[in-house]
Amino acid sequence: MDFANVGFIHDSWNHDLKPKDYNPATFWERITGLTQYNSRSNKAINIHNPVLRYLQRVMACTIWGRKELGTARTDELFMSWAILNNRPVNTCYYLLDYLTYVGTKSDGKGEIVVGGIIIYIARELGVGEDQGIN
Repeated sequence: MDFANVGFIHDSWNHDLKPKDYNPATFWERITGLTQYNSRSNKAINIHNPVLRYLQRVMACTIWGRKELGTARTDELFMSWAILNNRPVNTCYYLLDYLTYVGTKSDGKGEIVVGGIIIYIARELGVGEDQGIN
């Protein structure tokens, strides 16, 4: 899919992969004007710039395959910051981390709602070709 597989990860235990100048609360204040930062309840509607709001929504629907789009997750904020600051991000890490999380959920469903991504991966791996499935 040509996603980057090198670059920064905001919550990495490996400090070489974590940018030192990223501060989520400062960035949140810069794009919303709000001084209160809560990673679990930041409302995407508070993002002033419509391009950034749309970018957050696209990331939420593609990389993280979310159904509920009301909040702006910390990963989405980090990727927005990285884009605005021309910093490379390891997008593959986030995509695979999400798919691993969904596939191993404790509710037993393991329902992956990112169909377009799964179809792409299956085609690249040749899944179903031996059975005539296109």
